Amino acid sequence: MIKKFLMPMIMGFCLVFVQLSGTFASSEKILQKQSKVDQFLFEDHAAELEEQGMFVTHTSPEENHVEIGISPYTEEHANYLYEVLGEEDIKVVEGQQATTLLTGAETTSTEIAAGEDVATTENNGMLGIIGSLALLALIITFVFIKRKKHQS
Repeated sequence: MIKKFLMPMIMGFCLVFVQLSGTFASSEKILQKQSKVDQFLFEDHAAELEEQGMFVTHTSPEENHVEIGISPYTEEHANYLYEVLGEEDIKVVEGQQATTLLTGAETTSTEIAAGEDVATTENNGMLGIIGSLALLALIITFVFIKRKKHQS
């Protein structure tokens, strides 16, 4: 009886492990890329970028790329970053200047004040984890139902 319950549990944990192992490997690669990008943008070439009139608002590790926010966003600035950093694992987006809630400032960007949409990114990695856990819960439920039917 325990063997029937143990095998689906082991298989469920294996599925979760396989799902998560790819996410962690990808995350490590992206974090290493972000470290190199940060070194380039904020230490090695910060003065050069300022001379070009480009301000980097953020870098952010996403599921499959490093997001770089720049202000003002122009194709010329984006293309420059793609040229020097490479296009692999990089996405240049319009950066938004951060403000604190204590300042009372409604906005710091004319685009936001004009009502234009602000780009957002989704992190689908969490969805994979939740999906794996839901699958595991489904397998466990199935095993318990089957076990109850055999006991009846």
